[in-house]
Amino acid sequence: MALLALTACADGGQEPAEIAKQELVGSWTGEKGERMQFSSDQTFRFTSVSLESQTYLSCPSGASTGEWSFFVSRGDGLFSDPQADSGKSIALTFDGQDLGGCGFFVSVVDGGKTLCLSDDPDHLCTVESMFSRVESRS
Repeated sequence: MALLALTACADGGQEPAEIAKQELVGSWTGEKGERMQFSSDQTFRFTSVSLESQTYLSCPSGASTGEWSFFVSRGDGLFSDPQADSGKSIALTFDGQDLGGCGFFVSVVDGGKTLCLSDDPDHLCTVESMFSRVESRS
């Protein structure tokens, strides 16, 4: 179970927002064509997502896969909870990485319309790209 000490303050004008699992599941795209895909079985796939970090030197970059879960508040911190149905931030466990080897997480901002990545619990978004939901065509 991962622990995150995410501050509740705004980051660069962004406010954290709650998102339900059914709203998160699907594809999200960044300004430069990056893609994050979240599945209902709590796996993810990133395409062309740059995870450059001065803190975590072994993060995958480009294409990566793994598992996700929402962070939930318990006592003095936030903990990843695979049973949670909603949250304001999302824990990522990357395939092929030791637990804690790559500490990026996803923040939900803009009223739940936008996702961003961070490797710093004191900041909602440390990666430049913002991701918007890809609407499915019927």
